[in-house]
Amino acid sequence: MDVFEYIAENPKRFEANVCKKCGKTYYPKRKICECGSKEFTVKKLPSEGEILGYTIVKTTPSRFSPFPYVVGEVRLSDGTVVKGQIVDFEENELKEGAKVVATLRVLLDDGRFRYYTVKFRRARNGDI
Repeated sequence: MDVFEYIAENPKRFEANVCKKCGKTYYPKRKICECGSKEFTVKKLPSEGEILGYTIVKTTPSRFSPFPYVVGEVRLSDGTVVKGQIVDFEENELKEGAKVVATLRVLLDDGRFRYYTVKFRRARNGDI
């Protein structure tokens, strides 16, 4: 299942699946684990985390976010590492270790439909 299928099926959930055999966590969810198992449990992911690393995308296909935009890896408070877009930071404020919170934002607006995804915004006082 690719990220777009996952978002279409789960528009307001920030969940991963965990392999029953080896314990590996997947976000977005997968149907088959790297170990070959097809048995998973669902795990609600925490919304708080910190930036592990990031990159600034300066060119992109026109149907995606206006550029430049930031994507990166975030370590959630339970230790799960996920990838996603990082928003609400000025370029000079970005740094590894910065606290972020998962939030639902528009991924794509094609004029007929709006597609949403989880993005990570800068944490504010009281968020964490």
